[in-house]
Amino acid sequence: MNDRTIGWDIAHCSWPVVAIAVGLVAFLLAAVVSWLTPFVPSVHDEFSYLLAADTLLHGRLANPPPEVWQPFQSFHILVEPAYASKYPLGLGAFVALGWALLGVPIAGCWLAAGLCAASMTWMLGGVTSRRWGILGGLLVACHPAMQVVWSQSLMSGWLTAAGASLLIGGVFRLRRRFHAGAALAAGTGIGLLALTRPFEGLVATLLASALLFGLWQGWTFKRRLALIVRAMPLASIPIAMALLAIGLQNYAITGRLDRMSYQVHEQQYGVAPLFVFGHQHRPEMEASGQLPATIRAYHYGWSLDSFQERAGLVGWLTGIAQGCWTAWGFWVLLAMVPVFTAGAWCRYRLTIGLALIIAVQIMFSATVCWVFPHYLSPILPSLVVLTVIGLRRIFRMFVKAEIVRMAQPLRFGSFLLAAQLVLLTVSAVRQRMDPLRAWAKHRAAISSELSSRDGKHLVLVEYASDHNVHQEWVYNLADLEDGKVLWARGEREDWNARLKEKYQPSRFIWRLEPDRPGATPELISRPNWD
Repeated sequence: MNDRTIGWDIAHCSWPVVAIAVGLVAFLLAAVVSWLTPFVPSVHDEFSYLLAADTLLHGRLANPPPEVWQPFQSFHILVEPAYASKYPLGLGAFVALGWALLGVPIAGCWLAAGLCAASMTWMLGGVTSRRWGILGGLLVACHPAMQVVWSQSLMSGWLTAAGASLLIGGVFRLRRRFHAGAALAAGTGIGLLALTRPFEGLVATLLASALLFGLWQGWTFKRRLALIVRAMPLASIPIAMALLAIGLQNYAITGRLDRMSYQVHEQQYGVAPLFVFGHQHRPEMEASGQLPATIRAYHYGWSLDSFQERAGLVGWLTGIAQGCWTAWGFWVLLAMVPVFTAGAWCRYRLTIGLALIIAVQIMFSATVCWVFPHYLSPILPSLVVLTVIGLRRIFRMFVKAEIVRMAQPLRFGSFLLAAQLVLLTVSAVRQRMDPLRAWAKHRAAISSELSSRDGKHLVLVEYASDHNVHQEWVYNLADLEDGKVLWARGEREDWNARLKEKYQPSRFIWRLEPDRPGATPELISRPNWD
């Protein structure tokens, strides 16, 4: 599929240099958008990833459970048997890396954006020319939705998409002959998938393996076996490292190598099953009488409603339609071009395989009760390849119609990228003015104001009966002993009494009712030394 007729004279640049340059563009754009719309955590998942990152920065995989743990319960975290995030290590590790290197947690998503764009560019080198590979990578780097949503939120799909692109890029290169770098990249991709989205990552790995075996059609068994024997030791290195990290995290949190924190969390708090063919169950925390009211309302309300809407065969089919619609609405150009230019790629075995990967991945993702763009991130590499092939067809149609000249591909690509940058700017400005984040900014302002005061502080949060369960104030970082400002639930007198007994000697204790207009903390107790 090489295109030798379009003249961008960049032959002097190697693929690694090209990929790194595109990755740098994605990183810088993500940083600029964050400058326009400063990051403030507002979604449950984001606070959980912040806890995961801060735990790693403290040199731990899990934190000891607090002595008084009930008031510190919150969404998507565990406080027993250890205090930790329920999520796999991958994104939390990148958030920790960005936080350590650049001073802000969202920088981890900038790094992930750069890695993803670079990986996509490298992947495209296995199927198209360098000039079109650069265009495909830049379309990812400058994508409005991904830069505004994934780069500015810790609910990001960049890392999963990067893992999938490394895996697919490895498949592209291994389809013809052994390539040590490709084997190592494919293994790294599998490791990233396991560390970010284990279920979707397993599906993506099996589909990529099936694609590779399909591309080997016509090979003798001896030739296939010889390539596998040479590739597996290299691919196994990053896979083994990822599995070791997962096992160590599991053991640190749950005490078992084979039991994930996610499983323990669902056992303790979950009401709706993760999959549409599952069954409702009663959480352990409710049975023990330790379930906070807002967490109960969330799991018996929004979460259970989502499952009931999607349960069974009809719900699964509905989920497939929702997945297609989500991909179309989120990726727009990267989803539209493959559909409208199917004639450009439907003649090739490789691209037909990629289209099947997209379809089957969406079908498996639809077995999960919820649909979000980052759940679908493993299909992004396949969409990008089909988009680049489709854009090549469109460009040649323009040349044939004498709309552009064959020697003007740069103008064609620049128009697409300029349009994306305009949309990116508009989206960033709209994000800055999003009224739904007002409560999160208010929480951050209170936390900042208390942090600037002398001493340490404990804020007891009391919600109204009609509180929005998606606006959770009770989240903390890794250190529940010496943290400057701690947030806890103030809804039960027995919990409050135990909190005051433990923290009153050393902390200012405040009461906050966030559902009251203009709510500010009310001081109810001073430390004994004050």
